[in-house]
Amino acid sequence: MNNPAYNQIAAILEQQDALAELVFGPQALPPTEAEKALNALTSEIEQFAEDLANGKFHYAAV
Repeated sequence: MNNPAYNQIAAILEQQDALAELVFGPQALPPTEAEKALNALTSEIEQFAEDLANGKFHYAAV
């Protein structure tokens, strides 16, 4: 699908899954590293929400 908003959401969800592995998986990161990764993902989600609210993404009816 060639929809920038959809692609961004898919990328965020993939990162969320990867982060869950880093936090809870068998080779989990130390808490400080996991926190840094979580903060980075949270910042990306907040930026996406701001971009979405500001009309950065436009949808075409299909």
